[in-house]
Amino acid sequence: MKKTFKKLTCIILTAIMVCTTMAFTVSAASGPSYSKRQTVYMTSKNSNSSYTSIYVGNLTSSQKISKSSVKSSKSAVLAPYSLYRNTYSYENQYFESGMKGNKGSGYSYSIELRAKKAGSANISFKIGSKKYTSKVTVKAYTNPISSLTVTGVKNGSSSNLAGKFKNESYSDLKLSKNVKNATVTCKAASGWKIRRIGTYDANNKLQRGISTSAQGGVSALSLHAGNLTKNQRNEITVDLVNTKTGGSLSCTMYLS
Repeated sequence: MKKTFKKLTCIILTAIMVCTTMAFTVSAASGPSYSKRQTVYMTSKNSNSSYTSIYVGNLTSSQKISKSSVKSSKSAVLAPYSLYRNTYSYENQYFESGMKGNKGSGYSYSIELRAKKAGSANISFKIGSKKYTSKVTVKAYTNPISSLTVTGVKNGSSSNLAGKFKNESYSDLKLSKNVKNATVTCKAASGWKIRRIGTYDANNKLQRGISTSAQGGVSALSLHAGNLTKNQRNEITVDLVNTKTGGSLSCTMYLS
């Protein structure tokens, strides 16, 4: 059950493996928009099931990707997992007289991929008769956090919870008591920068988050997390980016 939950978490968060760096993206003016090169990270040292995706946007209603056209040059590294077609619509209206609103619709695809090990693979797909290719580089998991502290929370005798991410990007920890006015403070490991810290308090259905506007992220970041309730789900997620590869990774801790 625990393994199944973690697998679903990986898919839902996208993060999970996550994520991507867009070294070069085909522009909207040239048709479908997608990342031609990206770097992703495995979410665990011990698992061969990490998930990521290629987003293909700027499509018309008639432009479709067939399941049979999605191929991997190295399925032992990266294999197609699923294909989602997304449709959205919008309508804009103005209150001031003389201003005309507009409406429209758009279409896109998410090519979901399962990463099995470090390496690289070319993922190809067709829209009509035209073939498109994205090169995806998969990196082995490494702990991107050197220090993570939460007010009143310890892992055994240590207040540094970063060790919980030694082997994988998701972790569980039991609270010994309720914590009031908790603060989450994170420091990135060498070669990594923090882009965002987010929390979710399931007891009060409350989300909090802080992001940095600094280009490339910051080495340390703190967030007031409010109250943490024992035996209730409390989530802490840290989004980081590797300064060398540009690949990103999200680490999530479940406190209960």
